[in-house]
Amino acid sequence: MINYKKDDRGLLDLTRQIEDLKQKVHDAELETSLIKAIGQNSPEMKALQKRVQELEEKLKLKQMRESGL
Repeated sequence: MINYKKDDRGLLDLTRQIEDLKQKVHDAELETSLIKAIGQNSPEMKALQKRVQELEEKLKLKQMRESGL
């Protein structure tokens, strides 16, 4: 038999549930931050960013040629 304090309701204790949920939210936010940071600095992302920049420059040149500049 588990002995609880007079005010401790075990798993039904809302204070305990709130603290558990706060910790889960904190962990999830940290994980999301790490994923975003790693994703932005990955070699694949850097290659894609470089490719986008190249295509934007190409498009700009094409637009300038078509407009006669």
